[in-house]
Amino acid sequence: SAFSHRESVYESAKHADREKLAAMIAEARALANPVERRNTLDVLLLRYAELDVDGALAQALETDQGTAGHLLAGLAAVAPEQTWQRAKQVTNPPERFAFLDAVVQALAEQDPERAFGKVADLPAEWQRSELLQSVLTSITERDPRLAIKLAESQGPIAAGQLIEQIATQWSRLNPSEAARWV
Repeated sequence: SAFSHRESVYESAKHADREKLAAMIAEARALANPVERRNTLDVLLLRYAELDVDGALAQALETDQGTAGHLLAGLAAVAPEQTWQRAKQVTNPPERFAFLDAVVQALAEQDPERAFGKVADLPAEWQRSELLQSVLTSITERDPRLAIKLAESQGPIAAGQLIEQIATQWSRLNPSEAARWV
């Protein structure tokens, strides 16, 4: 099972140093099964982050875009600020967007207001409005009223568009409560 595999990887990595972990990561990258590869890398990089967060982030970014986004989201749970900063340093705009979105989704689970603030502080040319929509979608799933409060901080034009998105999603999740709010 996936759990026993992850447990086995964790046990092997538990006492490994950076050099051994780097070798284990290289072996994991060669795994043919993409799910097994991603799950193995996930565990190994979390262990690597205990020793060297920057090294773990660099290792995560050396994988394909989809896997890297997943790994960055996992690392955001243990090193949110460093992971966010590293994702912002990516120069390729589509990759940067994908990585920032993955990280902000993970951050929104821990601290939605902080996640929203990080996105709101991004330059507009970094697809800030798309990232705002994404983070608010995530926040709406947990707390639609908080999502509305955060959207209202963006000025009347942007707030109107964001609140419309939130209300639509909220009405799908809980029609009666959304209707009472309206």
